[in-house]
Amino acid sequence: MTATREEFEARLRNIGTERYHDKHPFHRLLHGGGCSIVQVRAWVLNRYAYQSRIPLKDAAFMSRCADPAIRRAWRSRIEDHDGGVEDGGGIRRWLKLAEAVGLDPDYVASEEGLLPATRFAVDAYVRFVRDMPLIDAVAASLTELFAPAIHRERIAGLLEPVYRRNDWWQKLVVILDAKLAFIDDPRDKVTTLCEIAQIHDSRGGDLGMAFDALSRAWRSEPSDASVFEA
Repeated sequence: MTATREEFEARLRNIGTERYHDKHPFHRLLHGGGCSIVQVRAWVLNRYAYQSRIPLKDAAFMSRCADPAIRRAWRSRIEDHDGGVEDGGGIRRWLKLAEAVGLDPDYVASEEGLLPATRFAVDAYVRFVRDMPLIDAVAASLTELFAPAIHRERIAGLLEPVYRRNDWWQKLVVILDAKLAFIDDPRDKVTTLCEIAQIHDSRGGDLGMAFDALSRAWRSEPSDASVFEA
């Protein structure tokens, strides 16, 4: 019997450390830059279906939850994925990722190219949360404990090697910009923005875009000038 909340959380996190899907051989190949661009596109297209079902899953959970305090805490999950009326949200970011790997975002969102097995699996996830006991539904959402670190690894390992290897600097700039949303350390954020500025200057000859990136770097940590020291 776990004695404290902290010990219980530690046990859950340990399960993720040992058994989460980032340990799967395909995951390691994909995120290590070992897949072809065709394989990457196939994964992005099919993974979109899962991303799009997450707010449906969370809405299904909230519709069953009588406690308003839990609903208030849970609804941020829907906002995280759906975003606002005009911008933001994980689904929009995923479509940006699709565009960055050379896919038509509208085609990806239509799910016309989705594998039948993928459609079955993601729809079954929503049904599971809708129909199973609430404790099971909550347990099915614990991936949030492990996702942030994987998001950072996904961008760094999945796309950067492909774009750097092929010298696709325009696409590299796009993915470096997307990567900023998952960088917590101010120095790492500034380093990435400075690289974006350097690419715009040396490869694109666009001083305006380069200056904009440097301005964003300064605004990201204006209180500590040491982050700009080489």
